Amino acid sequence: MSIRDEGRIVFQGTGNPEKQVFSLDLDALKAAEAAYGVNQWSLDFRNLPDGQAIVINVSGSGKRTWSPGWRVWVNGENRSTTINTRGDSWSGFRDVASRIMWNYPDASYLKLDYSHGTLQRSGYGVTAGDDVHGTMLGKGSLFPGSILLPNGSMTDYADTNGRLLIGGN
Repeated sequence: MSIRDEGRIVFQGTGNPEKQVFSLDLDALKAAEAAYGVNQWSLDFRNLPDGQAIVINVSGSGKRTWSPGWRVWVNGENRSTTINTRGDSWSGFRDVASRIMWNYPDASYLKLDYSHGTLQRSGYGVTAGDDVHGTMLGKGSLFPGSILLPNGSMTDYADTNGRLLIGGN
């Protein structure tokens, strides 16, 4: 599968052996989607000490849609994996996913959408060259971490790897 139109969100840590706290503005992210022509976002964590908790406070109220990307980097190392994978890639992904908490304090609704990607050859009900968004394969990206959405509801088409703490449905 090739990945196109994918942006990368860079989270720059302090390097200190303490909880790493980041802010993410969903309005700025939406503007960047239009400016850069991307339709999904991969995650790039830099200067993170081993084993430290990661909290991402996501600002933006109302209804929100997030199209997760296929890749996760930590300190330059690709920690990406796919569903039903075992071995080193799974262990590396689990390590970072177990430390992340996404906090959406103001969102009334969150939709974790299908991911985008293009198959190189036909299969799984998708023709070669077509986007997998909206198909079973588009659900194959893993969104790392737990999600706290205290004042909203959620629809999840991605594969999450953590706890979902949802105040609504």
